[in-house]
Amino acid sequence: MKSLRILNAVLLVLMISCGYTTSMTGTWRADPDKSHSFNNIAVLGLTKNLDARKEIEDQVEKKLIQEGFKAVAGLVFLPPNATKDNISPEVVREFLSLNGIDAVITVGLLGKEDTRRYVPGSYMYTPGYGTSFNDYYGQMYNYAYSPGYTTGSVYFFLETNIFTYPEGRLIWSGQSETYDVNDLHKSADMFSQVLVKEIVLSKVIIP
Repeated sequence: MKSLRILNAVLLVLMISCGYTTSMTGTWRADPDKSHSFNNIAVLGLTKNLDARKEIEDQVEKKLIQEGFKAVAGLVFLPPNATKDNISPEVVREFLSLNGIDAVITVGLLGKEDTRRYVPGSYMYTPGYGTSFNDYYGQMYNYAYSPGYTTGSVYFFLETNIFTYPEGRLIWSGQSETYDVNDLHKSADMFSQVLVKEIVLSKVIIP
């Protein structure tokens, strides 16, 4: 019974972990032997999707604060509809300066790949041994239907950059892969956990 409970717990963990998976696929650092410290870090999600931007900014901000950094989500001081098409770099810099920002973390989508495909259902026949000719109608019940299903995943490739401000110098860049994105909130939470853990362990920035 104890072994069964342990097995069920392991299966549950695997089911949960398989739902939302993020991994860092590559990082770059300008100064490998130097750590940077900042007073206030702005987190900017570079997407026109307001819901995705809010989740990414909020979750990364939250994880950074938990690690002792002072951080603020871009939506706190930049308009929700702010994009490079409707707001100039000068205006963005003014917002950053007014809020005492000395570093900026940007998160943008590099690409998306959808490998999902639908596998249609099928019938499998198992002969009814011992069935007489007079019961040939009963043979129809020996067909078992296997329902269709969807296989594959949706992959999102994100790039995160850390810039000094106002110099605008890139000091760190990381690429990540997230797949099986079924819930935006949970996916953003998983992404931010992996991202901030990588940043903290690398000590590219320190509180």
